[in-house]
Amino acid sequence: MTVRPLVRLLAAACLGAFAAAAGAAADGERTPLGALSAGSADGRIPAFAAPEADKASDTSACSDPYAEETPLLRIDRQNLAEHAARLGAGQRALIETLPDSFSLPVYASHRSAAMPAAYLAGTQANASQARLDDNRRPVGVVAGLPFPVIADDADAGLRAYWNFRLRWRGLGRDRSYLQATVAPSGTATLTRLRQRAIYRSLDAAPGSLGPLLSASLTGVLAPTRLAGAMKLVHSSATRAPQAWQLSPGPDHPLLRATTEAFDDVPVFGADGLYNEDQREGFDAAPDRYDWKLTGLRELYVPYNAWRLFAAASARTDLLGARHVNPERLRYELHRVHVLEAKLKPGLPGQWPRRRFYLDEDSWQILLVDLYGRSGELERVQEVHVLPACSEPLLLPIVETVYDLAGQRYLLTGFDDERRLPVLADIDAAEFSPERARRWWRRNGAVPTE
Repeated sequence: MTVRPLVRLLAAACLGAFAAAAGAAADGERTPLGALSAGSADGRIPAFAAPEADKASDTSACSDPYAEETPLLRIDRQNLAEHAARLGAGQRALIETLPDSFSLPVYASHRSAAMPAAYLAGTQANASQARLDDNRRPVGVVAGLPFPVIADDADAGLRAYWNFRLRWRGLGRDRSYLQATVAPSGTATLTRLRQRAIYRSLDAAPGSLGPLLSASLTGVLAPTRLAGAMKLVHSSATRAPQAWQLSPGPDHPLLRATTEAFDDVPVFGADGLYNEDQREGFDAAPDRYDWKLTGLRELYVPYNAWRLFAAASARTDLLGARHVNPERLRYELHRVHVLEAKLKPGLPGQWPRRRFYLDEDSWQILLVDLYGRSGELERVQEVHVLPACSEPLLLPIVETVYDLAGQRYLLTGFDDERRLPVLADIDAAEFSPERARRWWRRNGAVPTE
């Protein structure tokens, strides 16, 4: 079953749920997910408006609704000082490191994040009943954002983490996509992958695999030297991730993988630029870090990435030397929550400090500053998002990771055939190690037994 029939049933109620949840905030000052309803003082960030119900259920072909827009400004080394206050530390470092070619094209802002009426209704219920238990896990939570209003206390950062972890992601996805690692010379190494994933709420029935927040299967289709490799990951709210890995070739067993320091587990074909817990900004349990919410800022962030998704050719139109072609990028002014994560003393990890910038309208991470063991900013990650065509969902579509010192980068999630992920509700039992391996042998690059 796909998500789309469910969305069509809920679409008619979408405006009502927005109105009901918004009414719970004082004088309508906040949206259902706790964002400020008003726009910015200078008018660059528009006021929040609930999406139209008929638009939320539109199943027509995808197209860029902002295709005719042109950049309002372009931030480069010449005007960096003027606009630095609205950039993250990593963005400033990118321009300073690549002053001759990198720039940020800034477009008009559109608050295009949306989610189903049922999720908004759950968020409204959570506002009065959700809390953190003694193990720092949310309890009293139904399917929805757990903490639309975050108290300014010692647990504010952890609540922000759970908001991101339990954000609306749809019920599942199935996609094929490309990943490129690009050397400073511009030489690109491409990997084609297949991925299927499911997402569940805290109150979902456990099923045969126990309580899950997500499960994903990612396999390599090409190049030949990696074809057939597969990784299966189970994530929950109560334990460290569980992972299994299949090496390339027809006869290798599916082996349990070590996940003690999940941030050191590399993604297939990423050349060390992208680890498993970096997916969509951060995808791991909170226990190894201390979390601190430091404030709300207006920043230029990647948003409505239609131009990036619709690039005609990866090699000639998208992948440049040292960075992605800026003409394919789109940044908008949005308010973001700034969330600091510091590795707890004595624990190993590649990134002892991370700074996340979370969209106030969706709680999706849009930017990440990654600090190495030396304490220096070493890498910059971007999550480029766009609204799904047929569902109320802000979809992470493409990610970039820039190595500042090495001047190499990774681009993952793009597709030379410009196909959006299929949004589908997949049976959780399909993600057991045995059934996942059988599915991959039928649908991957390895011959069937």
